[in-house]
Amino acid sequence: MLLLDSLDRRLGTLPPREGIQLYMARVDPHLISGCEVALDVTSRLVKKLEKPQLRFLRRLLGLNPRSMRAVLFTETGLLPIRYRRATSIIVLHHAKYWAHLPDDHYAHAAYMESLRLSTQDHVSWAADLRSVLGAFPIPVACPESALESAESIDAVISAVESSCEQTMQGELDRAARTYLLRKRLERDDKGNLRTSGSIKFLGHGDSCRFCQMEVEDETHAALVYFLRDVFGLRPSLPHSSVQTQSAEDFLACLLLDQAITSRMARYVYDMLQIFETQAMWVPPEHFNLIG
Repeated sequence: MLLLDSLDRRLGTLPPREGIQLYMARVDPHLISGCEVALDVTSRLVKKLEKPQLRFLRRLLGLNPRSMRAVLFTETGLLPIRYRRATSIIVLHHAKYWAHLPDDHYAHAAYMESLRLSTQDHVSWAADLRSVLGAFPIPVACPESALESAESIDAVISAVESSCEQTMQGELDRAARTYLLRKRLERDDKGNLRTSGSIKFLGHGDSCRFCQMEVEDETHAALVYFLRDVFGLRPSLPHSSVQTQSAEDFLACLLLDQAITSRMARYVYDMLQIFETQAMWVPPEHFNLIG
């Protein structure tokens, strides 16, 4: 965190994209060091690696220390360290390399012996790997036969990635405050999770500080005033999509349209700046209760 503080003092706030590059260059190598040899069979030890990752990403995105975890990864395209150490270019790719070596190669022989020991319920590297995969929030079934060839290991890698995506999506689906992020899994041209900056929305569940008529949530702040003025000035504009969708669904459609993502982000930023000029509205009866 001292590194980010130093950069902020010298350069200002570090953008997420550059912060992710810094993370991959200076933090990630320490967190994944030795993971292809020492597997994460003890969850207590994995948590020691999760803490610096979570602290860095929360600091980078400007989130509080108790923010939910899923958004740290859906908004940066990074993997939780538990999954990162098990898949990507690390453990399973090492297993794939060893399985693909010639039969007379020492590394291949050692790997196959590890699989044989695992089938006999003996302690081995392969047995530890299966234990790690089975300990994920969404367990990945991995019989010994799935680790015997490069092709079958590719299927295991896909299953681990699917487990990670479902875990993060499930956390977003269960949280009421992240309804705009649901059904929003996006990938770039290379198939990687698409990264984006973190946009901080208002969402206190109180009446709007301006009109005091509706709850001040994301859709009210971002759309109600804007669209009311637009259609008031141009009644002839087609707005069937607004009439046939809820405000939440319409805002979600705007956020999913990559062609206007940058413009939408700028608009939301400007909108938040306007809201910052006005103090939150507190009902008079609230002060009576306090008094």
